[in-house]
Amino acid sequence: MPEEKPFCKRITAAFLKENLEEYKDWVRNPLYVCKKCGRVARRSRDLCKPVLLDGSGEPSGTDE
Repeated sequence: MPEEKPFCKRITAAFLKENLEEYKDWVRNPLYVCKKCGRVARRSRDLCKPVLLDGSGEPSGTDE
């Protein structure tokens, strides 16, 4: 699946039904949470409105 869109836009029930194991890898050990929908991810670019889970604020743009 192309990575242009954040999880908030591309993860659907149909996607999860067919790709649950892949999705679990993407969200394992999350660093960010989306302020809009509550999804979590390791990379800020995978979310629409990312905020660091540690409470330090907005992402710096240097995540993997």
